[in-house]
Amino acid sequence: MHKIRSIIYISILGLLLAGIIVDHIEGPVLTRALARVPIVGALWGTPTNFAPASTTPIELAATSTNAATANATSTATALAKSSVITATEIIVLTNMERANVAGLPPLQENVLLDAAAAIKLNDLFKEQYFAHISPSGVGPGDLAIEAGYNYVVEGENLAEGDFMSTQNLMDAWMASPGHRANILNDRYTNIGVAVGKGMYKGQEVWMAVQEFGKPLSSCPQIDSRLRQAIVANQTKATDLSQQLDSIKQALIATATGTPNENSTYNQIAQHYNDDVDIYNGVVTRLKAEIAVYNQQVEAFNACVNG
Repeated sequence: MHKIRSIIYISILGLLLAGIIVDHIEGPVLTRALARVPIVGALWGTPTNFAPASTTPIELAATSTNAATANATSTATALAKSSVITATEIIVLTNMERANVAGLPPLQENVLLDAAAAIKLNDLFKEQYFAHISPSGVGPGDLAIEAGYNYVVEGENLAEGDFMSTQNLMDAWMASPGHRANILNDRYTNIGVAVGKGMYKGQEVWMAVQEFGKPLSSCPQIDSRLRQAIVANQTKATDLSQQLDSIKQALIATATGTPNENSTYNQIAQHYNDDVDIYNGVVTRLKAEIAVYNQQVEAFNACVNG
């Protein structure tokens, strides 16, 4: 009897637009322009699926390094005759399916995803459940993050049963639409695998875990220091705008009167115009910074959204 499960987690990093009011002053005339600064956030979905729990030891099979997809026919024949299922064979056959069925590049084995898969495998046997979410509420995305793998998209395939070979296991996954979709997902670049034989529900069975992912580091990064500079210049522009408003009120108050009062007006006007030059310089920098920042956010979100 065989059981298999699949799941995909997506890191959704969308745009939350916060408006920045940019004041532009030339002489005593005040006009306003609006710019936008997107802010990026992250959210991971959490499916639910639970099963009863108990404790049983596990005998693990070792993981290995990446395998090539050359000589697909002869390799597949050899693996089909094997009575032992290994992580290396699972990776080899996974990459064969990607190449032969969809013309996709091979997934690179990732030690962090290997670690996440091993944690999952141990927990399946220890807690005696077969689901993507553990009885304590921990899902594949949680395990990837715990292992140090920050992802854009992450998926998991599970298998449990009396599989006779790695090919037998892979055939079962490829016959299931959800598992097949994970194996042939063109967004994934990394894979981690753990496989072992142990006692589950009173029977000795094979269990296998595939963890797929695309690392967050593969996307263009957003300069956090640039974001800080934008906030600082926004504050500076606001302060200068308030200061200019106060000077403008003083100008209005001294706009008419005696020659001495006109002299005072000219001094205030000079002060006002000097501050306008400073303010316009800050606004110019702010607009340029916002443009660069928005380009970075757009590139990052395009990568995240696929």
